[in-house]
Amino acid sequence: MAAAAPTDTLPAARAPTRRPIRRPIRLGPLILAVSVLMLTVVGVLFLVIAHQQRAMQTAAQDAHDRVAPMILERQRAAVNLERFKRYGAVTVNADQPRQRREALLAAQALAYHPSFLVDPALSRQMTEAYGVLRRANALQDEADRLRAGAAPAHADLGPEAAAALRREAEALDERAEAMWQETIAALDVTADRLSVDVSLLTAGRFAEIRDTAQGVSAVLSAGFVTVFALLALAVWLARRHIVRPVQRAARALTAISDGERGVRLPPGGTVETDTIFRAVESLDRTITDLRTAQSHLVQTEKMVALGSLVAGVAHEINSPLGVAVTASSLLADRTQAMAERVAAGPIRRADFDDYLHTATEVTASVQANLDRAARLISSFKQVAVDQTSEDHRAFPLAAYIGEVMQSLSVSLRKAKLEVAVDCPDDIVVEGYPGAFGQLLTNLAMNSILHAFEPGRGGRLSVAVRAEGDQVELRFADDGKGIPPELRDRVFEPFFTTARGQGSTGLGLHIVFNLVTQRLKGRIALESEPGRGTTFVIRFPRSVPPE
Repeated sequence: MAAAAPTDTLPAARAPTRRPIRRPIRLGPLILAVSVLMLTVVGVLFLVIAHQQRAMQTAAQDAHDRVAPMILERQRAAVNLERFKRYGAVTVNADQPRQRREALLAAQALAYHPSFLVDPALSRQMTEAYGVLRRANALQDEADRLRAGAAPAHADLGPEAAAALRREAEALDERAEAMWQETIAALDVTADRLSVDVSLLTAGRFAEIRDTAQGVSAVLSAGFVTVFALLALAVWLARRHIVRPVQRAARALTAISDGERGVRLPPGGTVETDTIFRAVESLDRTITDLRTAQSHLVQTEKMVALGSLVAGVAHEINSPLGVAVTASSLLADRTQAMAERVAAGPIRRADFDDYLHTATEVTASVQANLDRAARLISSFKQVAVDQTSEDHRAFPLAAYIGEVMQSLSVSLRKAKLEVAVDCPDDIVVEGYPGAFGQLLTNLAMNSILHAFEPGRGGRLSVAVRAEGDQVELRFADDGKGIPPELRDRVFEPFFTTARGQGSTGLGLHIVFNLVTQRLKGRIALESEPGRGTTFVIRFPRSVPPE
């Protein structure tokens, strides 16, 4: 049943409605104008963005040049302050005087380091801290001398004097530790203040960058809104003047392919779409003519193949029938002569035995030739009926291939071709035997016509293998093969290299359609020049009826 007409089409029978005459526009200039407008806006947007980006980079560089040295100086001061505290701890806590002197020298170098000059108060504090560290070191040196003199005092003045010296040394150690702890507390406060200064400077720097970035973001937002509006306008114009007309044309083509006739399209609004619509409307008659011609050519090709089959089988049957007619005529003459002898009187035993011997030989010859003709007729009848009908049935594949090759025996002998069939007897296919027979016939006739030079002879082979629910058939010849530039075109309709020899170019196209549509399978081609051609066909064992 033909599909309903698309909503955008107007049937031919409908009375035309009066529309205001509208001058169609040209789609090319319209697209060009919109494109130029969009490119202009985008270009201006990019210029503004580039300007704002340059301004942001300049502001960021200024902030960096102003703030970065201050941040770096305070970070260095904080690092050196921590190092000074570590050397001071070594100075106060070291057991060996030599270690304390080395640590004190390192602390002295840090106390007068240029990084502390960023703040006069910090420089003064470091000088004072170094002074405290020197005094603490002096106290510890004095304590070491007292402890060193405790041993001689124990021997000269007694245990009490030695104990007094050790207590005085411990008091000096405690005093030095207390002085250093006070200094450490003050330095910790200073380190915290340096960290706060670095944080504030960094925050101010990022605030300036953020303000500049917000300005750029505002410009970007405005630009993107403008571009989006232009894109929306372009989409609307494209939908109205391109998408919708193309959709109407697609629906009209679908209706035409479904068999509908009289499809009409309203004006599209542009010169280009109106031209497309008129071309779509003209396809109706063209497609009808092409379908009629294609159907006629395909049917002609099928009947040509069947006619060739009929001619070959008729020629093949003439030989056994001629022998049978000749033998039966001889038997009739001998029987008439024997009847006349019997009517004339008694006959000799030798004459009767000679008649029986002749009758037996002639009867055997007639029977053998009639059996041969019967087999040929049966094979041809089955193949011919299958190729002219659409019956769906189960059939043994090996026997059917033999029947098809038997029906082609005259054409194969004339071309001096040998056929080798390798097919297991237990493969039974449920499908359309007519399609399968026509497939084999077309492949064989294609090989006869194209694969071999006249009179050269050759070999055809048909190999069948079953793999699960799939059947693979390989039809091969040892002919001249197909050049690489022609392999992709052999299944195209009306493509042939032997048009002057009566070929229409539909044989392999029909094979492709039979395999893919009737047998629900697929076909592949393997060929090399000078090494023959192989058609590999895979199809299911059971093809459901249509």
